[in-house]
Amino acid sequence: MASAASAREAARLGRIEQLKVLGAYERGETVTFVVHNNAKGFKLNKKDVQVKPKTATALRLTDMDLLMDGAVNGDADRVQALLDRGVDPNLRDADGLTALHRSVDFPG
Repeated sequence: MASAASAREAARLGRIEQLKVLGAYERGETVTFVVHNNAKGFKLNKKDVQVKPKTATALRLTDMDLLMDGAVNGDADRVQALLDRGVDPNLRDADGLTALHRSVDFPG
């Protein structure tokens, strides 16, 4: 079993190799990315890569997101406004927890 020091050194050397490959790619050279499932790796050249322009995407928060955030942060005015608007206080997140559950400071 490798020691933590030798694992750190292997990771450091791996990062150095990655930076060398990145530098070659940035200079326009064809580089080979070695991957676990392809012994030959994948050849890549910067001129062959088409970059799509980024488009802005709107962040969409649900009523549940806003209710959870208000409850967790102790924002009683926001929570009350959402409840007055008819947001269901029993909405559950992916973990099955309600805003009330999330507002409780569980001991760690």
